[in-house]
Amino acid sequence: MTVNERKERQRFDREQLFLDKAAQLIASEGILQLQMAPLARACEYATGTLYQHFSSKEDLLLALVARNGCNQLKLFQQIAALAICNRHKILALCVAEELAREYHPSHARLEQYVFTEVVWENASASRRQMILDNSKPLSELVSGIVGAALAAGELPDHQCTALELSIAPWALCTGSHNLEQTSA
Repeated sequence: MTVNERKERQRFDREQLFLDKAAQLIASEGILQLQMAPLARACEYATGTLYQHFSSKEDLLLALVARNGCNQLKLFQQIAALAICNRHKILALCVAEELAREYHPSHARLEQYVFTEVVWENASASRRQMILDNSKPLSELVSGIVGAALAAGELPDHQCTALELSIAPWALCTGSHNLEQTSA
């Protein structure tokens, strides 16, 4: 391993430590209580080191959501690979999403929070693009399953594309979660 490769690995590990500790603090204290200096201290690093990884708290929050999105993609890929009909895969995706929100409520709240204008606009353009880039494979996977269900006659053809049919349940699910969060 070269010196540069080792430094990159150390940087990656340090960033994962910051994200892990931030997730723990958010789960125990809430999103609004997260502050950069105490987070850096909790990880035994200087605040400046934390800012070498994340230009702002908003950047850190988007990075956390992006990482969680990668985990969601892995789960959805496993569901897509199941030897069941596509209609059942769609149901499995919905159940997996609901269970993830139930077992990881702080992530569900964080995901809702980062897409508010105040957070989204204050994050760096590169972090915003990272979120958009990370969501594309997930969208393509779900649309692919819906498209296969349409092609197999497992779903009625309403003269909609697979993407259009994918967006409607997602919007309904997101709206339900938003309502759930406001009543909690």
